[in-house]
Amino acid sequence: MINTTLYKGYDYVIIGAGDSSVKDLDLKIYDGNWNLVNQDSKTDNIPIIKASPRWTGRFHIKVKMYNGNGYSNIAICHLQPG
Repeated sequence: MINTTLYKGYDYVIIGAGDSSVKDLDLKIYDGNWNLVNQDSKTDNIPIIKASPRWTGRFHIKVKMYNGNGYSNIAICHLQPG
């Protein structure tokens, strides 16, 4: 699990990537109260989710490998407003 601060007014894209032995990697993002904000549940090894927080605060990103046994990484990207 990754805990991070996201900022109001920014749009975020969270991208996961698994190596060739990873068949199913999923992402979920929760707000600070553990309400589900967005999720990827496709059967692939490159999950992508978006978030546009209505407030600045802590968010929790869960990474789950449902099928496979390799390595995975995630990137949290933000787009500047305007």
